Amino acid sequence: MRWQYAGIYFDKASGLNKNKLRGFQKMLEACKNGEVDQIITKSISRFGRNTIDVLKVLRELKSMNIGVYFEIENLDNLDSSQYLMIELIA
Repeated sequence: MRWQYAGIYFDKASGLNKNKLRGFQKMLEACKNGEVDQIITKSISRFGRNTIDVLKVLRELKSMNIGVYFEIENLDNLDSSQYLMIELIA
């Protein structure tokens, strides 16, 4: 598998509300535009603090076949056997 660097997306603010996070929104736009097909993040808690928003975004990304890999938990949202665990941890 060849990887192509697509950038780092980050926010300094709290992840309680995804609408206030410019970096997060920019990342989602890049996904919708086909610029990103795999996201690697440290942990589920770093991806977002609001459980409802996290699960909604993960479902949206999964429907576009965009993987989100959580390093600490060693989980991938595209692996259906791991998705329940992601939901429980989120």
